[in-house]
Amino acid sequence: MKREQEVLLQFLGSTYGELKKLDENIVSTSTSLQRDKSKQLENLVRNMVSNPAPAPSPQVVTPQPQPGPTTGPVLPHQQVVDDPNQLLFNFDVDEKKELFSVLSKITKTLNDIKQSILELKTASTRNRRSS
Repeated sequence: MKREQEVLLQFLGSTYGELKKLDENIVSTSTSLQRDKSKQLENLVRNMVSNPAPAPSPQVVTPQPQPGPTTGPVLPHQQVVDDPNQLLFNFDVDEKKELFSVLSKITKTLNDIKQSILELKTASTRNRRSS
């Protein structure tokens, strides 16, 4: 029983911290959102620590029915047009590998071009010296 209380207190402690953060962010109250929920939990924890008897069950809040969204005219379902110019996400491809592969090819091509230019310069320099 002691171990269960310790675990419950740890859980309630972390929950209390989160509720306190949420309470600080509340700007105005509504029927389902009210400040000081952390104080209610704090009182529950204090009662649990002072009275080793089982803690009372937390008050169950029944959800208030919310007014539904106003329904406008129902639009017919649009056909999906298969446009070849439309870009699509392909989740089956590892973009990182593909990107590095393309970059590697570009780098190799640039190195080949650079090597060709150096060879042309060297050949041009030789032709000038021999003439």
